[in-house]
Amino acid sequence: MEPIEVALITFVAAAFGAAAQGFFSQKGKNLADKKDIAEITTKIEEVKHEFEAEREDRRAFNQSRFVAADKRLDKHQEAFSLALELMQSVHRPECMKKVDEIQAWLKNNALYLTPRARMAMIDANHSASQHTTILDINRGTGNGSEKVQANWKVITDLPEILQKEADLPNFNTTSEQKPKLIDKDAYGNDIKIEP
Repeated sequence: MEPIEVALITFVAAAFGAAAQGFFSQKGKNLADKKDIAEITTKIEEVKHEFEAEREDRRAFNQSRFVAADKRLDKHQEAFSLALELMQSVHRPECMKKVDEIQAWLKNNALYLTPRARMAMIDANHSASQHTTILDINRGTGNGSEKVQANWKVITDLPEILQKEADLPNFNTTSEQKPKLIDKDAYGNDIKIEP
């Protein structure tokens, strides 16, 4: 073999080796990229799945809150109607029947009412059941009118309390006029909640 052939073969072999090294190096990088892409895609899908699950949980929670708020409003309306009927029946023979009806209604619906509305309903129902007795005990004695008036006030304040507890925001309110929400604590004290 001639030296030129050896040099040519050596040159071709070196070029082929360099090209092969570059080819296999790039092939290795591509394979690593494919693995990285697969891992990244898997992680993206996991995060996406977690996000979708959380979003669905949030949607379900908000839906249940909407249903509960709707039910709560319905029960406040029912309580309001019962309160008016109670006021009308206090001085009639059917008063105790109405008191029993409200007691049964409370047994099935009290938890839908706000704490303040629930206590006002219980107190007014109790006052109505005692009102005739308070009147009879104090009739002709010249005293006790304060007890009668205080007892009657518990009954007559009930519709207004229920109305305030079920109060809805005005539909004419613009976004600039967002009302401050007010809630009640367990003792009936106002708690301001900024929107």
